[in-house]
Amino acid sequence: MGDFFCFASGGLWGNGIGLGRQKLSYLPEAHTDFIFPVIGEELGGVFSVIIVIAFFIFSVIALVALYQKTDVFIRALGLGAVLIIAFQAIINLGVVTGCLPTKGIALPFISYGGSNLITMYSLLGLIINCLRSESMQKVTLGNGYPKTIPLEWLS
Repeated sequence: MGDFFCFASGGLWGNGIGLGRQKLSYLPEAHTDFIFPVIGEELGGVFSVIIVIAFFIFSVIALVALYQKTDVFIRALGLGAVLIIAFQAIINLGVVTGCLPTKGIALPFISYGGSNLITMYSLLGLIINCLRSESMQKVTLGNGYPKTIPLEWLS
């Protein structure tokens, strides 16, 4: 119930950075798992909606770009990484708004915590690598040894 009060007390434009009251004693783990209500209280509903839209746009653009890849392995690897980030964001947003029971899952790229940030940025690097790579093909080089190289090197 305290989560809804955070969003309501922030209003449309928020109370100001550092002026939120809920993080002091009402929210458990306000700097990690429950960072979104603190953002909603201090920066307002507009910034909260911007965060949700940013996660949605990231997921849609990455999925559309991965759909255009011809290599099944690259498509599946990138899809898995995008879905991990998207589902973690959906679960965290559902928990902090009171729609889901508490799970202890952090908000990707925003919550405090070294291991979560390392994992999210590793997955982001994996997605970028999947989007940049093309299909691989085995070719025989001049010395007779086969080597796997990207197809764009052959042109």
